[in-house]
Amino acid sequence: MARFPAGRSFVQAALDAVGRAGMAPVDMRHFAARDGEPADYCRARVRECEIYVALIGFRYGSLVPDEAVSYTELEFQAATGAGLPRLVFLLDEAADLPAGQADANRCPVDGFRQRLRDAGLVVRDSTSDIGLELEVFHALSELTGGRLPAVPGQLPTAVPHLAGSPARFTALDDQVASQFSDCRDEIVVYLKTLIDWVSTDPWPRDRRFGGPVLTPAAIERRLRVSAPGRAGDEDLDADDLAQQCRRLVILGGPGSGKTWLAKRTARRCAEDALQALAAGADLDEVELPLYTTCSRLFSASGDIREAAVSSALAQLGDLGGSRPSVALRAFFAERNAPTVLVIDSLDEAHGSQERLRQADTLPWRIVLTTRPSSWNQQLAINDADVSHRVGELQPLRYPADVEPFIRRWFGHQPERGEDLVTQIARRPGLQQASTVPLVLAFYCIVGGREPLPDFRRDLYTRVLNRMLTGRWRGDDDRQPNVGACLQTLRVWARPGAEACHPVSGIGTWADDILTERAGLGGAGLGGADQGALDHVATPLGPADVDTGQTLRRFIHRSIREHLVAEFVARLPVDQAVQVLLPHLWHDSDWEYSAPAAIAMHPQHDQLLRDLIYRAANSDLLPGDLSVIDAGWEFRGLLARIATESSETDWSPGIAGMISRARVELAVSGRIDALGGAGLWVSSNGLTREALLRLLADPANSWAAEKLVSGVVQLATTAQDKRQTRAALLGLLPGLG
Repeated sequence: MARFPAGRSFVQAALDAVGRAGMAPVDMRHFAARDGEPADYCRARVRECEIYVALIGFRYGSLVPDEAVSYTELEFQAATGAGLPRLVFLLDEAADLPAGQADANRCPVDGFRQRLRDAGLVVRDSTSDIGLELEVFHALSELTGGRLPAVPGQLPTAVPHLAGSPARFTALDDQVASQFSDCRDEIVVYLKTLIDWVSTDPWPRDRRFGGPVLTPAAIERRLRVSAPGRAGDEDLDADDLAQQCRRLVILGGPGSGKTWLAKRTARRCAEDALQALAAGADLDEVELPLYTTCSRLFSASGDIREAAVSSALAQLGDLGGSRPSVALRAFFAERNAPTVLVIDSLDEAHGSQERLRQADTLPWRIVLTTRPSSWNQQLAINDADVSHRVGELQPLRYPADVEPFIRRWFGHQPERGEDLVTQIARRPGLQQASTVPLVLAFYCIVGGREPLPDFRRDLYTRVLNRMLTGRWRGDDDRQPNVGACLQTLRVWARPGAEACHPVSGIGTWADDILTERAGLGGAGLGGADQGALDHVATPLGPADVDTGQTLRRFIHRSIREHLVAEFVARLPVDQAVQVLLPHLWHDSDWEYSAPAAIAMHPQHDQLLRDLIYRAANSDLLPGDLSVIDAGWEFRGLLARIATESSETDWSPGIAGMISRARVELAVSGRIDALGGAGLWVSSNGLTREALLRLLADPANSWAAEKLVSGVVQLATTAQDKRQTRAALLGLLPGLG
């Protein structure tokens, strides 16, 4: 208990609580050497105290010579005999104990723990140092406030660790009443630190462009959300929803701006709070933000408040020392005043999602972001409550949002910005792709006068080359071995055993990955290569001294997905089939890696054929895809393959199958899966015709808005747009 958990032990947490309560601890660990029986001295020191606090773990302790009790039990007996108030705290059974923190034979200590629970004392369980400190502090505060509980007459045994003697009781009631009013300075520091942290740009510009590194606030655009309303889907301002809703779930695909919006929400709340506090507002009058990720929240210990607070604060780094950090944790753990908890990236978390259901019990506002495939009503959303919303991020508007973004990015090199604006304006396929915030940022990283690639996979390859060579980080002039670095990154990105269930083959990608030190030397990598790798897979701490392993996280989820696709695309066809087949249905982690891997494989036509043969258990392509795709998953895969390839990349048979899949998706109302395939000209024409036929049927008038949206997004060329405009006008009453 004095050494666990690492960083701050349970004993230290209790000592901190004693200090906060204005008391001086009497800890037997600090007894000086003296002549006489240790047991007698322990009894004497306990009788001098006014309050007794016991921390009970899973070790019984040293036995008193010639007595059948440990020293800790002896001290507890002394406290009981002296009539001292006794505060008892048990380490929870669910605590993740390291080796050596529990007796091999737990019968003695388990007996004490059970008898203690049956003895009439109010016993509290604790799983974290933060929770223990709060429990001890509150218990001491109640005692000194004149609410002393009766001491039971029976003699339960326990494992005590320390006793407390008041150093001062005067004015303690005032201290308890105003325990959080002293946190104002710490809150200001926290808010400023949070603003700096969320404003760090993960995509610095090429050093050739000059000027200061951009912050997201300098280039970000307001995002729009489509959310169900009383009159159908509504186009709403994302900032307004994030500021007003009690429960807000933001859905979006990769690169759609989910994390961008989550951090923007936390930053804007922090900025408003600083302004209000500077104007003299009380802390309870100001809404304060907490930003965390689902991955951090799920892995944090303690109850839901402790987990939310610790996961939000731990990522920020130094907040001015351990004392301010402890004060902030205690402040937020007790706060019921206005607070917004921003929980980012449900799709990147693994493990039990019970934490989200627990978070639903908090009195705070909650903003949650996730990919649609990972949303399964983990938060209770009341459709009748207008403050509860589930909405999907909409693309940026071209050119209204896209062009100002580019011009801000290239503020110190405006001619390069105009070159990129002109290039996108001349290529309809790029216009549609540029409405995805992450892709637009990548265009700016790659852009300027160089022609932009047609496919996301080629764009990511260029971005990775710039990240690895440091051309836009500017922190090292040495040139890395890009090929060897990419080979290492592909191996790192490959999902581990946890992502492959032994029966279904489906699992969840771990957010953080352990990388081997030996892998660097084996790949022929040097010092410059290590720095280059750190740009893409950021180390989360120093390497382990014993194993040499380093815990890392890829700079963006979609970067890892691209590297996984590259890894699979380099396998022989039979091995690629074996890897991909389990993940083609109902596996959200592979939703974007699988189609990219198929499209970029040098034998992509044969690979897709073999996958279909295996799925259909036949040597022929099925005329009806529903025989292998009752849930529309496979046809969705084919539509995503279209976004990563052109119609001419495939044999007529495979191209026809992909085109039929897109038409069937359109007719079934799954229009969202059809965008981004600008190089499938004939397929887009067939799909538009199918949607126009649906629009012409009055029975489908209820879906007219969605059908029109699908028709418009499939018109990628100027000629397509003219034909589509004429067709839509022809459907209007009186104009047809």
